[in-house]
Amino acid sequence: SLRLDNLFIYQIEDNAFQLTINSITDISLKNNQIKNLKPAVFKDLTKLIKINLSENFFEIIHENLFIGLIQLKDLNFESNKISHISNYAFKDLISLRLLNLNQNNIKIIKDSYFNCLENLEILFLSTNTIK
Repeated sequence: SLRLDNLFIYQIEDNAFQLTINSITDISLKNNQIKNLKPAVFKDLTKLIKINLSENFFEIIHENLFIGLIQLKDLNFESNKISHISNYAFKDLISLRLLNLNQNNIKIIKDSYFNCLENLEILFLSTNTIK
């Protein structure tokens, strides 16, 4: 596990996780000041099972952010400012079982957001402004 919670992090550089590639299964970046992550920042972390990005300042979930994370089972974006999700933001997350999008600014939910999530069991969307 890699815990980087409550550290006022606002940016993650490319290859920041390069030294942990073979061993890391769980990353937590909870309660920081992250507004955006570069596409594929997690791409080489193929053993990741859980990512916690809650309590940050994300406004958009971009396509290719989770590219190659076919083993990821748990993704937490609770308590951000998300108002837009790219159509294929979750396309490689074929093993995802839990997706937490509680307490954001999501207004519209499209089928294309979740088309590839064939193993999704739990989806949290409370405290959004879905129409």
